[in-house]
Amino acid sequence: MRGSDDSCAADSPQVATPERHSLQRVSKVIAVVVVLLLVAAATALAATSDIDGDGRADRISFVQPTDGTWAMRVTLTADGLSDLLSSGFGFTQPRVVHVSNVDGRQGSELFVDIAHISTFDTVGIYTLRRRHTVRAAALSVGGGDHDYRFGITCLIHGSAHLIVAHAFTRGGPRTWVQRDSTYRWQAGRLHRQSGTRQGRIAGKWPPASQMRVDC
Repeated sequence: MRGSDDSCAADSPQVATPERHSLQRVSKVIAVVVVLLLVAAATALAATSDIDGDGRADRISFVQPTDGTWAMRVTLTADGLSDLLSSGFGFTQPRVVHVSNVDGRQGSELFVDIAHISTFDTVGIYTLRRRHTVRAAALSVGGGDHDYRFGITCLIHGSAHLIVAHAFTRGGPRTWVQRDSTYRWQAGRLHRQSGTRQGRIAGKWPPASQMRVDC
């Protein structure tokens, strides 16, 4: 009789319980979330900014090709012209940290955090040249190392539009050695000026405005 009972139990259909339905619903939700995350990985961020100065917002998006590194796509609204820029981008998701007209021409420049290491972030400065988006420079910003800090300041001196790259090295418990390199905008290009300005400043940290993008 025991064997007969086992046989009947094996042939009897499983009863759907509330717990089983709940597990199925949770599984479906997880599957949807995974799909959405995969889609988000393909285009992690989309933004708009008037890059060509025509008064209309142009599209900026970040994509991740199959090799795992990132790239930036800029599409102009006026003619649909699209540029894919990948040089210098790392494995960390990039982000736009600042948008501003800093070269004196029509349209805005893009300041994009394109790579990150423990010592500093690399910020690419992108501008429009002959209807194509190009990288004018890649400069260091911030800093996670106790003895180094970096930053960017934008200036206008007369008719000259300038970018000053700051580099700070700790010289003592409350002393920093500051080295400034100056770049000048000319026809959509950044040209480094000769010479480096160097000095010493006192303080626990350098000025906050000189350890970020201040444009």
